[in-house]
Amino acid sequence: MKKPESGWNNSKKNLVDETITDIEIPQDKSDEELYKDAKNALEKAQFKTAYAYFSYLTQRNHAESFNELGDMYFYGRGMAINQAKALELYKKAAALDSVYGFFNVGFLYWNGPEEIQDPEQALQYLKKAAQMGYTYALSFIGDIYRTGPEELIDYAEAKRYYQKGVDVNEINAIKGMALLYLLGQGVTQNNAMGAFYLKKAADKGNAWAMYHLGRLYYYGEGIPRNPKLALDYLQMAYDANYPDACSLLGLLYERGEGTAPNIELANKLYIRGHELGDDQSMWYLACNYLDGNGLPKDYKRAEKLFIQAIERGNEPARIDLARMIFHGLGTVQDPQKAYEIIKPCLEQGYGRAYMLMGEVYENGLGVEKDYKQAKELYRKALDLGYSFAQEALDRLDKFC
Repeated sequence: MKKPESGWNNSKKNLVDETITDIEIPQDKSDEELYKDAKNALEKAQFKTAYAYFSYLTQRNHAESFNELGDMYFYGRGMAINQAKALELYKKAAALDSVYGFFNVGFLYWNGPEEIQDPEQALQYLKKAAQMGYTYALSFIGDIYRTGPEELIDYAEAKRYYQKGVDVNEINAIKGMALLYLLGQGVTQNNAMGAFYLKKAADKGNAWAMYHLGRLYYYGEGIPRNPKLALDYLQMAYDANYPDACSLLGLLYERGEGTAPNIELANKLYIRGHELGDDQSMWYLACNYLDGNGLPKDYKRAEKLFIQAIERGNEPARIDLARMIFHGLGTVQDPQKAYEIIKPCLEQGYGRAYMLMGEVYENGLGVEKDYKQAKELYRKALDLGYSFAQEALDRLDKFC
């Protein structure tokens, strides 16, 4: 089973009708020659020919033809996606001792549709593939032991299989080992060790690792803070089209950390992140439209971007959208609506959310001024680690 493809040309004239067998199979060619011809036909999106040849070869117990037919159903090459049918074909390949058959069955039992999933069976098939020398299976075995289901979680086994993968430079196993240390799963939580494995993966060109290593260097989480190294790794992740890199790289340019400040470039990075679906980029871009930071003030765009970020799970964007509505910026002032938007952030303990609510009561933003209530809210913000609330508390001391 290959990685999912993009841009496969599902030409309608070449869509497979499984009930029609009007493709003539050359009888003067060996099975391997026919298999090669079928692969070439598949590459050219000649699905009918590929399907006919592979089907003929499966009748002759050609193991890899079962895998190729399974891939056609798995990816929907010339036909509707049917992962149950793919599983059936992969099992037949495995029965003929195909290492790819064992891996493909294990992969579907682990990552397939819910009605197919069977993690215990996945382990059996993936272990067989690994025993046959298919090192790509090692990280999947580690993932099952690391993430469950609960009855299968065994961090020691996860580490053992990841280590087998690390020993042969299997990149997903390296990433798995990084996660064990970053999350403290079966080992003492150790970001320095996590960074060690992230660097190994990043050096092999993995964008996920580049981003997370850049993030560690930016925040200084368990390793010395180094904005310049953060910038370097985030730039590499961005160049590899990793969406999350856009927002943090933009923030470095916006704040001038590890580089000279450049708000124009920061906003370009946020715009690119928005295009790639990064909710953090949407949030930062919305804030800059709201405040006119390197962009013309545009409340409507800001509101739209905040909503898009929230729809993608960005909770802090709720605070800024609520701020717009409490102040009536580009919209009708509506404290009840604003409160409903910010409420999840209050429930989740966001200090900045309590800070905003304190401002609402201090300044009477759609509600009656209430300095006592404002102080309680500022105190709560401070308790949650939002240090800016101290200035507000000092300011209100003269009133109550």
